[in-house]
Amino acid sequence: MTETVTWRDLQADWQSQGRLDEAGQKAMNEHLEAAFSQKEDPWYLRGLVGVAAWVAAGCFVSFLKLVGLIEADRGVLFWGVLFLGAAAGIRRATARVFPSQLALALGSAGQGLAVAWGTMTYQDSLGVLGGVTVFQGLATAVMYGLYRDTVYRFLAPLVTLGFAAAWILSKPDFHYLLHALIGLETLGVAVILVYGRGGRSLGPLGYSLAAAGPGSILILTLYPDVHVAVGPSSALIALGLVGLVFWLAEGSAGIRREWLFFALGGILFLAVFTTPGLLFALGLLILGYARFDGLLTWLGLIFLGVFLAAYYYDLNVVLAYKSYVLAGSGLVLLFLRALVRRRPWAGEMRS
Repeated sequence: MTETVTWRDLQADWQSQGRLDEAGQKAMNEHLEAAFSQKEDPWYLRGLVGVAAWVAAGCFVSFLKLVGLIEADRGVLFWGVLFLGAAAGIRRATARVFPSQLALALGSAGQGLAVAWGTMTYQDSLGVLGGVTVFQGLATAVMYGLYRDTVYRFLAPLVTLGFAAAWILSKPDFHYLLHALIGLETLGVAVILVYGRGGRSLGPLGYSLAAAGPGSILILTLYPDVHVAVGPSSALIALGLVGLVFWLAEGSAGIRREWLFFALGGILFLAVFTTPGLLFALGLLILGYARFDGLLTWLGLIFLGVFLAAYYYDLNVVLAYKSYVLAGSGLVLLFLRALVRRRPWAGEMRS
């Protein structure tokens, strides 16, 4: 029988060897107690706090405008930089709930003012949406490293990507740039969440890109004024899925395994016969399952349902034929499931 070793046993052993004194033992115990006593708010509560902070920031800026503290372009930039600096200082000084909310509100207000200054200054050359997009992106890039708040690091890039999509939509001759935006979001998810580049600090950015990708694809496929082919986006996302498969196979050494060829064939089939939204949602679902990440898994499930419904709705056939398509798709999936379960590598995949 294996003997259970407790933390106190380890400390006693270290003390007998002269490797731990009483002061060190006390410091270690206090550190562990503090670490286990900290309780982080649920992600949905922190998300609501982030949204509320943006609303509070807008109200605060409106108040400054009404009392006449923001009157000229320089005043806008001054208050924006002041708020951003104060937010970064407060967030670095403490991580308690109220100061964190205050810092988030100040940072949101400061970023809004800085973006407003840039938009007013360069409106003639960039336009309103262009100015907002460019200076929102610049402010986010600068503050991402200075302001260490998970909610901000998730929401600010998401807002930037939303403005970028709106800017592209406002230019009918440049709707093809939606493919570049979707490709950027796919590449960001692959680099940050699949291959882990950038460490924990870039994690919120990765989730922001994962949430923004399906939104950009919905604009590409469902927005009535967008008339560009979806093929380039499908190809880019399919390449991302290929990279995900290689990551799951632990590099190119697994290329000769039968299941890998099966997976690559399935990606090619989906890229040709489905929409890029289904590919992206499937990638999120696989990635979430592989990383034991509930948030990515739920994102994948939600958007998979959304894009399946959109694909079914968009079929240009009568309702009866749509029913046949659904029934046929189900039969094909059942056949593939039975085929996969009979292959010798099915047990390897389950393990």
